Amino acid sequence: MSAQLTIQQTIALLKHLNAGRTVDEVAKILHITPSQAGEIARSHGHPDPGKVAWAIDVLTKKAASAEQAAIPARTERPRPTPAPVAAVPSTSNTAVVVTHPDEIRVLLNTAKGHPSKRIQNAADKVFDALDRVKALISEDEAKNSKRRKADQARAKARAEVERLEAELAAAKTKLRGKPAPAATSSRSRGPVERDGQEYPCRHDGCDRVFDTPQGRAMHERLRCDLNPLRQQPEAS
Repeated sequence: MSAQLTIQQTIALLKHLNAGRTVDEVAKILHITPSQAGEIARSHGHPDPGKVAWAIDVLTKKAASAEQAAIPARTERPRPTPAPVAAVPSTSNTAVVVTHPDEIRVLLNTAKGHPSKRIQNAADKVFDALDRVKALISEDEAKNSKRRKADQARAKARAEVERLEAELAAAKTKLRGKPAPAATSSRSRGPVERDGQEYPCRHDGCDRVFDTPQGRAMHERLRCDLNPLRQQPEAS
């Protein structure tokens, strides 16, 4: 079944095709299926550009005649009130109020097929502005997408490092049974009180501290230079 399009919409469809757009693209613009768009196009001479141009001319004249016949009724249409002045209430149902993107699309395509050159030029400016917006978005995406992806990857890696560090700190705390002490060099520690989980060397003057009593005992017996037994001269 063919799609029910107005004369202006049909003219817009044919003009899009003669401008180089594909049937699928035109179908998407007019919110009809590609098969419906193709059927309408073929019935008006597509893909022959000459036949399509002739059909556009015929439909344009037909639309102009219909518009001319409707002029008496259209003179009663209330004039649009410019913003920010509130619109004047009217009982007429002929005023067009565009509130949805689909309605805007249909309005623009209708303007493209309008017999008035001024209206067609106004629609062309809108389409040009839309193309400019699309081009700017594509340009920005091509220029900055890699940097944005790299920033996102770094932020994700940083969050993962912070999570792993928090898990490691929690595991150390659980293993020791107490909050982990601040990391400091064992050789730079001053004479501070030691709790039951740190084992300082018991030779006066040695500031080495060990995590286990076994480590401290091995140091005191074999490695501590302040061990009196290590300071005795060897027997000759």
